[in-house]
Amino acid sequence: MSFKDFFKVKNNPTKTTQTLTNSYRGTAPTLNSTDMEGFYNEVAYLNLMIRKVAEGISMSKWKLHKTIAGKKVRVFEHPILDLINNFNPLMNTGMDGWYSIQSWLEINGNAYLMMERNDQGFPVYLWSINPNDVLELPSKTNDFNYVVKIKESINKIPLTEIIHLKNLNPQDIYGKGIGTIHAMLDVLQTTKYSSKQVVNYFYNQAVPPYIIGADVTPDQLTELKQSWDMNNKGFWNRHKPYFTNSSSIQVQKLTDSFNDMQMLQILENGAETIRQLFGIPPEIIGKVENSNRATIQGAREIFAKEVLMYRLLKIQETLNNTLVLEFGNNFTIEFESPVPSDKEFILRGMKDFKEQFKFNEIRELLGFEPDYKKEDEYMEASDDIILEKDNMPINRADNPKSDEDIRRENEVE
Repeated sequence: MSFKDFFKVKNNPTKTTQTLTNSYRGTAPTLNSTDMEGFYNEVAYLNLMIRKVAEGISMSKWKLHKTIAGKKVRVFEHPILDLINNFNPLMNTGMDGWYSIQSWLEINGNAYLMMERNDQGFPVYLWSINPNDVLELPSKTNDFNYVVKIKESINKIPLTEIIHLKNLNPQDIYGKGIGTIHAMLDVLQTTKYSSKQVVNYFYNQAVPPYIIGADVTPDQLTELKQSWDMNNKGFWNRHKPYFTNSSSIQVQKLTDSFNDMQMLQILENGAETIRQLFGIPPEIIGKVENSNRATIQGAREIFAKEVLMYRLLKIQETLNNTLVLEFGNNFTIEFESPVPSDKEFILRGMKDFKEQFKFNEIRELLGFEPDYKKEDEYMEASDDIILEKDNMPINRADNPKSDEDIRRENEVE
């Protein structure tokens, strides 16, 4: 019995469940939600980090399997695939849906998908809900309903109708999640206001850089100002000294330069801290000054393994425990690994053990359409793996090594 089935058939939850969910409403962060979302729009480097993670998640491919007589069979067409690839009629693509989901998880720590059902009770659309509109999580107090604000109305939506994805908050395990950016609030505020300081510098903040005083008459002061402007304004007067025969002139500096405030160092340190907290290698965001081909390939491997894999696994488990069960307990959904070396490893295995794989399994891995004439045919050990596309022979799996592996082998020879 699934977690949601428990609430469908149990009218009176156990005392343990009541105790755990009695304070199941979550707590507000130090800054309000508007402030948190503001960082995404105002701190460029944070926007870049979240965008890279969200793009990586949204580009992932999903596969559906059905267990028949103990065997897993892949299903290519099913309403489950339609839901996760399209969401709803107002969403341009499923990629936009997953992009928004992952962005909310990084910013807010929570993402919600409300299911819309047909007359038979099966989900037909998925609607993403702004986490700020979810006022309460299911608890004994609200009869285990989500309390959601839709436009100006407050609605109670049964627990079974909303899929809640979250980044677990260890201090509030059964409450709302916590966003990745919560760990860097001080850094984000420092970066945000440092950028504003740079902008305000060009607006002058109604503060002149210097105050110049002289013990002279008003007419002499006007003449001094004109002389000062004439001898110091314009790029042709840059770095020229100003000479005067008056000993009563005093110049008082009012503003600090960017060098004095170490503004560049503050912005650079903030950007580096944000990148490190997300665990994204510098090559992924285009910083390749100290990189070569090997480190760039390694960066892709690290990004896929250390950043995307955990997030995808959590989404996969959540969908299998919620959405997929709506269509039966013999379906499972899984993502295709984004790790480059995983595909390379499979290709090498296929080359060494051809007879264990179907012809179309190899075509699919290499990105080609299936050949329906050979749908159930297995490769033979003596066969060469040669695929045809547009009548052009392509020997791709005969040497499933990366360019870096080939380069290293040539260096050894």
